[in-house]
Amino acid sequence: MTAASDRRRFRFTLRTLFVVVTMFACWLGWQGHIVRARKDVIAYLNRKGTGVITTREWVRGTGEQVQWNPFWRRWMGDESMFLLGVPYGSKEFTPDRVNALFPEAQVHDLGYSAYDEPE
Repeated sequence: MTAASDRRRFRFTLRTLFVVVTMFACWLGWQGHIVRARKDVIAYLNRKGTGVITTREWVRGTGEQVQWNPFWRRWMGDESMFLLGVPYGSKEFTPDRVNALFPEAQVHDLGYSAYDEPE
């Protein structure tokens, strides 16, 4: 026998392959869930007419270096945001939830100040 034939090749079982594929599918599904949630927030903010500025628009205007989403999220249709304005009285999309979904963006609460509160 030669030295090359004595060496054991890398092997894995079918069960290992199924476990790895399942873990990858769960991770990919979770990333898809995040993308859908982010798209729902953006659609809501666009319907309300608040400020939504994407990172692409900001870089085109200023040339600043900003944080981008990973390529797999861009592949799923997600877009990196730079500035989001959350309207007053939004129960479903609070500023804290929007900030958790968009860690790369500046989230501004467009709530009433102490002087603008309705009577």
